Amino acid sequence: MISQCLLYVIWGRVDNVSSFWGRQVTVMRRPGSGKIYLLLVVIAILGCTLFLNASLNYLNYARNLKVLTNSRFSVIAQDLINSVEYGLNLGLDLREISTIQNLLAETRQQHNDISELFVIDEKDGLLFHSRADVKLMDAGLAAIIKEVDMNKRNTLVFSNMHYLIYPLTNQFNVRVGSLFLGYSSSLTEGMLAQAVEWFALYFIVAFAVCSLVIILVLGSIYSGFLGSLKKVRELLDMHARGAMPMDEAGAQTIFGADFSEFCSGSLRLAALLEEAERSMEKIENEN
Repeated sequence: MISQCLLYVIWGRVDNVSSFWGRQVTVMRRPGSGKIYLLLVVIAILGCTLFLNASLNYLNYARNLKVLTNSRFSVIAQDLINSVEYGLNLGLDLREISTIQNLLAETRQQHNDISELFVIDEKDGLLFHSRADVKLMDAGLAAIIKEVDMNKRNTLVFSNMHYLIYPLTNQFNVRVGSLFLGYSSSLTEGMLAQAVEWFALYFIVAFAVCSLVIILVLGSIYSGFLGSLKKVRELLDMHARGAMPMDEAGAQTIFGADFSEFCSGSLRLAALLEEAERSMEKIENEN
């Protein structure tokens, strides 16, 4: 019967039902498969959301770490720039300020995370270095420097080194050289590697806890729904066998107001489908 077909579709059972408009209708579902699919979809969405959140947090952390690191070194570099430009404002040539060598060496010793400090002239030739034994600039670095705008503060990455570049100007605001502060890429890479571990741990713990909560909540809701639907199924089965005539008032009396609308709607739909089936069978018999 059509009412049975409707019931089996709702319940997800496997059965062959009667012909409907000349076609054989077969419903093939596994009980509980809808619950599993729903859980998988919700958990997949949860995983994607947590992964996206962890990725965005990591990117923000990496950007902020770079900004903070550069800001910290900028404060150190600014002290050196003030000392050098004080001599330039007195009319001294950059090459004549002999204290620069000592300033660079002392600053390098005070801050172990700074790899090197050096000063170049307006023609990009090396003048002073934090290591007194260094007299020439690396050829690869010298080639890259020529492509960098030295008239403003800039950054440069070369051979696993990050360089912060600061122009040195005289009293006429004319660039007479540049200060380079270099630090190793491993300084930030170590922190970023640790951040990856923390964000990965956050993702795993959050995913496990949220998945468990979702499984428990949806399982509870689904179990309650199955209990309610089982009562409706029993009512429809009894009505389909003619053992218990049912109307809207009867449904409300037995199952309460929460199920009366569903039961009465299902019964009306089943009646309409049965009437349509009988009409089609009548037309086929006449032909």
